[in-house]
Amino acid sequence: MLDGSLFRFSKSLESFNVFRRPKTLKLSSVYLRQVSALSIQPDSFLDDDYLGMALKQAQEWFGKPRELGHVSDVTTCPRQKTFEMLDPEPEGMSFKKLGYYTSGKAVHSIFQSLYMSNRGRFDKEKYVEHCGIVGHIDIYDKHYNRPIEFKTYRAGIWDSAPILTKPMWYAEDQLRYYMAMLDSPLGYLIYQFLAQPKANGTDYVFKKFKIEMPTQWERKERLGKLVEEVTTLKNGVKTKDPSIVRAIYDDKNLNWLCKECKYVKECEGMRPK
Repeated sequence: MLDGSLFRFSKSLESFNVFRRPKTLKLSSVYLRQVSALSIQPDSFLDDDYLGMALKQAQEWFGKPRELGHVSDVTTCPRQKTFEMLDPEPEGMSFKKLGYYTSGKAVHSIFQSLYMSNRGRFDKEKYVEHCGIVGHIDIYDKHYNRPIEFKTYRAGIWDSAPILTKPMWYAEDQLRYYMAMLDSPLGYLIYQFLAQPKANGTDYVFKKFKIEMPTQWERKERLGKLVEEVTTLKNGVKTKDPSIVRAIYDDKNLNWLCKECKYVKECEGMRPK
């Protein structure tokens, strides 16, 4: 009798959810995660090198020189590119290079997404090729057959810093190569000033430059120059002789690269006396 009474008593309590798991415990996994997050783990306050992780991954993705034959190989310092291709241990990705890459990539990605809202008119990373030399145009206006390139500009930290009155020649060179490859008479360079210099009290954030090559003769000449530059670069690598490849040490707009170049001493020995 006692056993039967206890059984009936337990069943009656069960009907009042005394032995059942409360409904609120359906959220117990969330609750446990919150408690876990607040709990002090043995290694909770150990520092971790998150920037180092990012740099290491960037080195794996971007640290190795790509194969020759891209327009950008000859728009800054082809001699430096030659040294890099011949170096058994080329300089890898650094935090400074990663900073340049991420800021430039951010600008490109946002602009490209804005233009790609009209896919009927625009393409991004438009592939172009001439004699085995390839390029990728930031934005291509299919309606007018025009390349558009985006650049970042870091000068102008002080109000007295000069505003660009014309594009940097190497950026213009790259755009003209793309125009020639498209047989296009018109292209655009759009600069974003990262430091926002001032002129006449006005902050400058963007500046657009229109580049023209109206005649087909000009465009064909530009293609010839591109082929010559890339061919010389490849010959420099093949013969292991960077001295035959163009350098930029006497260019005031680009020779700042020499200050950070791993191969500057070797290059100095190749310069005319």
